[in-house]
Amino acid sequence: MKKKIGIVLLNYKNYNDTINCIKSILQQTYQNYNIVVVDNNSQNESINEINNYIQGKDNIFFLKNEKNLGFAKGNNIGIKFAREKFQCDFVFVLNSDTILNDKDSLKKLIDSYVPNSKLALINPMCCDLEGNIQLPYLIYSSKMWKYCVKMGVYLIKQFVKLIFNLDKYIKNKKIIVDFNKIKANKYVIQGCAYILTPDFFEYYTQIYPETFLYCEETALAIYIEKAKLRTITNFDVIIVHKEGGSSKEVLKDKKKQKLKYQVHSYFKVIKL
Repeated sequence: MKKKIGIVLLNYKNYNDTINCIKSILQQTYQNYNIVVVDNNSQNESINEINNYIQGKDNIFFLKNEKNLGFAKGNNIGIKFAREKFQCDFVFVLNSDTILNDKDSLKKLIDSYVPNSKLALINPMCCDLEGNIQLPYLIYSSKMWKYCVKMGVYLIKQFVKLIFNLDKYIKNKKIIVDFNKIKANKYVIQGCAYILTPDFFEYYTQIYPETFLYCEETALAIYIEKAKLRTITNFDVIIVHKEGGSSKEVLKDKKKQKLKYQVHSYFKVIKL
């Protein structure tokens, strides 16, 4: 029997991206899935637009939150629904601003799984609209606290930039890893698309729920390390990630709000 996949999409206002993402999923050759769209209390036309689009599509289910629960809790609503309602073996957490260009993406990802291999998470490669690969962030050591220190330094730099308005003079440089480091699993995943496997659900029922926006990938890495599980990246699957669809709606270019969410998430994650 084919493995059952629950695909969770979190929508916040950016319904055009969400609908385009759904369209790309519906073109997949692998068909044993259900899509769960979770709306995070969008105060725009999202409800009507998505409802209209999914009419007659029996494998798509639409859940509406009464308030904006943030990224982690919003996705957890969908994860729980997919697991309890459809008994899904796997859950594909997919940003709504992504596109599956390859019709075999789902099949290739699910075929990466080897049962009982301590494989918790399957990650595709991701690229932006210009075709630039978005690599995962490096875990600097097997000691997660060292990674958290590095993340804290990054937040201090963000604070200094904000206070002194140094955007024009200081450039953010994402610290990325080469392919050999990715193969060695020494990284935090690119969090716009990942599959949680049965091995993950042996230890956890959801992703870490205490962050609102940012650091969800770091929390996942800590979860996986604590359970002594593994992550892999499938290099044959490349997903287009437009970046920032929902987060831009939440932030609305408010730098202080962005820093607030980053700091809040950081202090939640270092408690893990």
